[in-house]
Amino acid sequence: MKFLPAFRRFLVVVLLLSPATGYSWGYKAHQMITAAAIDILPADMQVVLAPYREALVAQSHAPDVWRHDPDERPRHYVDLELGDRSGYPFPNFPRDYATALRRLGPDSLKKMGALPWHVDAYFRRTVSSLADPNDSTLVFLSALGHYVADAYMPMHTTVNYDGQLSGNRGVHLRFEWWMIDQNATAIWMKPGLPARITDPLENTWQIVMASYTDVDTILRADTAVRQSFRPPIPGPRGERSADPPYDQELWNRIGWLAQFRMNLAASAVAGFWYEAWLRAGKPSLQGLSALPPPPMD
Repeated sequence: MKFLPAFRRFLVVVLLLSPATGYSWGYKAHQMITAAAIDILPADMQVVLAPYREALVAQSHAPDVWRHDPDERPRHYVDLELGDRSGYPFPNFPRDYATALRRLGPDSLKKMGALPWHVDAYFRRTVSSLADPNDSTLVFLSALGHYVADAYMPMHTTVNYDGQLSGNRGVHLRFEWWMIDQNATAIWMKPGLPARITDPLENTWQIVMASYTDVDTILRADTAVRQSFRPPIPGPRGERSADPPYDQELWNRIGWLAQFRMNLAASAVAGFWYEAWLRAGKPSLQGLSALPPPPMD
């Protein structure tokens, strides 16, 4: 495929920029989730996407570098405590966007994040693009998978997203990026069947709520490593950075959780893709030759 050199250049940019974003699964994790999702698609859609497998995997991290859009960052998380201070299961958090906007206001919504609503909106845009395939269709598919996968990362669901409120600063990237990259060859990606998606918004809220229940598990594990091993060593300028021995200790305690959630994410990504493709009329997508730059809106 003639577009592969451009993708290799794209990958270098992603690799250089993404760790600083701190609001997504890491580059390697998104790749693994996307590849596993393609592998479990029903045969009819898997055949359709087969020519674009490498491109979809390569583009799986793209939303994290869409920095031209000032509204992009809140699309990757939702800080549940900011929408309902009563605590889990957050019964007073308005699930539909119109109600949330009326009750909480635009500034609060931007601060707390918009992941479930964005998945719902992006799902509908993906269906529209699939129904009339064009050079942006693969971008929509890949990005939809990215946002769905982000809903499975527990630290994307809490105001204590980096452990900054509990003495665990740096745990976000440590859990989703550094310990996974360090142990990538040990991760067993074998998700079950594609998840059944009937209501994209409600399904995403269910995912987010389940992810939140694992926040304490991650924080407790990081605290235990700090107490029994040592605190993580900061970078040369005092910044949060990878600390391979520390990251390995964390992996030894909760690597199973990262692997479990990545497999759940792959199942959901496949489910969202398949449902979008069905609603679009099962288009062939034949003739799409490349992934262009990501859409601006």
